[in-house]
Amino acid sequence: MTVIQDMMRLTNKRTATQEAVRILSRRALSKKELQSKLMQKGFKDGEIKEAVEYLEDRRYLDDKALSQRMFEYYSGLGGYGLRYILQKIKLRGLPIGCLEEKIALWREEGQEYNQAEVFVQRKYSPEQRATEGNKIARSLAGRGFAPDAIIAVVTASRDDT
Repeated sequence: MTVIQDMMRLTNKRTATQEAVRILSRRALSKKELQSKLMQKGFKDGEIKEAVEYLEDRRYLDDKALSQRMFEYYSGLGGYGLRYILQKIKLRGLPIGCLEEKIALWREEGQEYNQAEVFVQRKYSPEQRATEGNKIARSLAGRGFAPDAIIAVVTASRDDT
């Protein structure tokens, strides 16, 4: 490599903060995800910590807000239970403690049952709902629904036909 190529490579190198902003311009990430991506790019711990602090101070990186947006997104999709939604949020390294009010409202409004019922109505025919209770229960459990909601939906599905 020539001296000129070395100089070009050094001048084209981004700082950790610049790279973090570039990464966040494409998709909202959690602090954990951003740190991991910056490590993969070869930045040192000190540079990463400085970049993360800079971005948090300016609210470009906000785990609480992202956690709440993810909860709203998954609960709005329909067909997913609270356990599934919270697991998705945890997998991204986001806090769930800030969701206490949303979770309480979800439970108070009976969203677990409503979401499960909508999913079953969409996915299964009336004949299937009458005869395939075990299959429906497994499907609902796999989508993170609570046992009491599963039992209520399966029972109601059998009784409706």
